[in-house]
Amino acid sequence: MNKNYYRADIDGLRAIAIVSVLIFHAFPGILHSGFIGVDVFFVISGYLISGILYKSIGQGSFSFIDFYQRRINRIFPALLAVLIFSMCVGWFGLLQHEYAQLGKHVASGSAFLSNFILWSEINYFDNASETKPLLHLWSLAIEEQFYLLWPPLLLLIFKANKKYIFPVILIIAIVSFAYCISLAKVDLSAAFYNPAARAWELLCGALLAWHMYSRNQIPGAQRSNIFAFLGLCLLVVGFLVIEKNNFPGWKTIFPVFGTVMLIAAGPQSWINGKLLSSKPVVFIGLISYPLYLWHWPLLVFPKVVGGLQPSYLWQTVLLLISFVLAFLTYRCIEKPLRSIESKSKSIILLVAVILVGTAGYVIYRNDGVASRKYANLQNFRGDLGHTKFHEYVAKDYFPCTDPQIEKKADRWESFVRCAQSKPGPDIDVVLLGDSHAEHLFIGVASALDNKNVTFLTKGEMPFLQILRQNTL
Repeated sequence: MNKNYYRADIDGLRAIAIVSVLIFHAFPGILHSGFIGVDVFFVISGYLISGILYKSIGQGSFSFIDFYQRRINRIFPALLAVLIFSMCVGWFGLLQHEYAQLGKHVASGSAFLSNFILWSEINYFDNASETKPLLHLWSLAIEEQFYLLWPPLLLLIFKANKKYIFPVILIIAIVSFAYCISLAKVDLSAAFYNPAARAWELLCGALLAWHMYSRNQIPGAQRSNIFAFLGLCLLVVGFLVIEKNNFPGWKTIFPVFGTVMLIAAGPQSWINGKLLSSKPVVFIGLISYPLYLWHWPLLVFPKVVGGLQPSYLWQTVLLLISFVLAFLTYRCIEKPLRSIESKSKSIILLVAVILVGTAGYVIYRNDGVASRKYANLQNFRGDLGHTKFHEYVAKDYFPCTDPQIEKKADRWESFVRCAQSKPGPDIDVVLLGDSHAEHLFIGVASALDNKNVTFLTKGEMPFLQILRQNTL
């Protein structure tokens, strides 16, 4: 496999992947399984990067420094633009707790740990995924975690005996797939975010790359057309049968195997050579990475900042803006940087990402920078608001003011929500429990108008340990 051999049809596959993701995120009712475009990306990545590794290791020219420099040069420029943009929008548009979470996600995105952070946030009181502007960085994190382990493992196998490469990759892929299936039965979120449960998708691309590298064979025209047709059919079946509430699972084989077959078909097939290699489709594929990075923050920020669900028209406009920003990122940032042949370029990009990640961590540790003008709700008269400790404050009621409550909240991390019916530290009635107890608050506060009623709630068996130790 020639490292410099360009296949336009693979960019066409990228276009299918990104367009399906965009439609799913903007119009989920139209393409309810569009998220499997990410699985297409995984297979493509595993195929292309592994092919480069096979050749460089086989020729004895592989260098860890060169490999990770190429990864930095490819990934960091567009990522920096989106992270900085998100922090700037958040500074002016997000509340304190929202900006704190964004800071945490900027830090985790810079360190390629988003999948673990998002996984850790899943609980009863977690805000909806549709309100996290950097949620989509989970897939980028899984890829980069894979490429921390994959090159050294390949190097070890090559040095032992390269005839073991295919069986070793196959065994690891089967184990990863089996782990994904078993984990999905008990914890779907863990199966979604766990890199060990998603590695098999990249490894399927790696298996195909080894087959093509070691045999250096191109299928004949008839076989190529059959492969392409079957691959496209598998992708379509995936879009039709996969549901969000049972993904990932065994049905993931449809987009994964479909992508493998389309790549294996080669550009000589009619589908790949004519449809996937057409200029408009290839263009979308070329900007697919920055497009993936830009589209989700643009769709999320209006919902979070404006508090409204944009109409179909506005969603379409936001997607068009995403295309414009992706093209500008590709043309004005990515391509100019590629033309610069300098090792210092990678160092500068690495330092820039570290600085941006550090800024995000500082925002998170400083609780969303309360000194910002829009950090807190002021003169709020709506149905629901937020305070410093992620408390929910109902209309005409007040955040908890007892310093002991704040102290216990910090200590136990249990007082997820807290409000009181009157200002001041003297509490007459306390409602302890979960959301079932909380919904009684307004009624109890109205009935006991002369009392200061407070609720303290969390999303599990409430306060048993605290009550036993008589800390309230």
